[in-house]
Amino acid sequence: MKPIILSLLSVLIISKQCSGQEKYDLKTYDLQSHVKSIRTSSFKASDSAGIISKGAPIEEAQSQSIFNQEGNRTEFSYYNPDGSLREKIKQQYDNAGKLITMAVYTSDESLNYRTVYTYDNNQKLTEFNSYNPEGILTDKLIYTYDEKGNIAEFSTFGSEGLLLNKRTYKYDDNRNMTESNSYNASGNLRARYTYKYDNNGNKTENATFNADGSLREKSTYKYDDKGNMAEAFEYNSYGSLSYRLTYKYDEKKNVLENSYFKSDGSLLRKTNYSYEYDKNGNWIKKITITNGKPVQINEREIEYYD
Repeated sequence: MKPIILSLLSVLIISKQCSGQEKYDLKTYDLQSHVKSIRTSSFKASDSAGIISKGAPIEEAQSQSIFNQEGNRTEFSYYNPDGSLREKIKQQYDNAGKLITMAVYTSDESLNYRTVYTYDNNQKLTEFNSYNPEGILTDKLIYTYDEKGNIAEFSTFGSEGLLLNKRTYKYDDNRNMTESNSYNASGNLRARYTYKYDNNGNKTENATFNADGSLREKSTYKYDDKGNMAEAFEYNSYGSLSYRLTYKYDEKKNVLENSYFKSDGSLLRKTNYSYEYDKNGNWIKKITITNGKPVQINEREIEYYD
């Protein structure tokens, strides 16, 4: 699972371009109060005479996260449907709460690979080095910053130190990312990404262009008065609408309903969600209903620090 995890980590880092650090904390999980651990299980759902019940566990949908007193995640485990361990991730932090090491283990808890994080004097992440179980370097990611502390460049190197790819970034005066360019190992442009925002800093447009400048795809977004995304429009390479998504939320900003419309305006799919909450305001049960049919039940067992 290393390529998948590295890809996810890259996305997380890019999403934190202004902070220059990677986060796995309670805020990332959108959890309230002083959570110690959370175990999530997902099941298929069935409806019998109007009573929704859970069925068989869903593959790859059982996990547990453990947090320290500061709210940073220190351990994350994937489980198979039978409850046996599939993969485990352990993380360590420095006194400032910065992630300094991450180790990934296989189902028998043997080391798969380890990642070490390095920061500059401004607590900005500068290097991300991954090693195999023998301690041999396999990947290196290097970050540089502009004078405002935004990530300006993100480069990936292979085990022999050769450049694999690079991304550069531009920002507006509010430190919102406005452009990103992706290059291959030879320095040739692969794709360009542009972003637009409203006066509240909400992203209103995200467009991807090919190396020749032609449009690959584009998305635009609208928000409600609470800052929640209310509508999303997806366009194809010709600039024509492919589909439209709408969202509704509860008072806790959890999605209650999303609808998927075709380009002609006809409804393709509508999904509704219902939640049960604990006394701390975190949901402990979530039921997903698509086109009127129950399809999934998610349950969370949450343990809190005293």
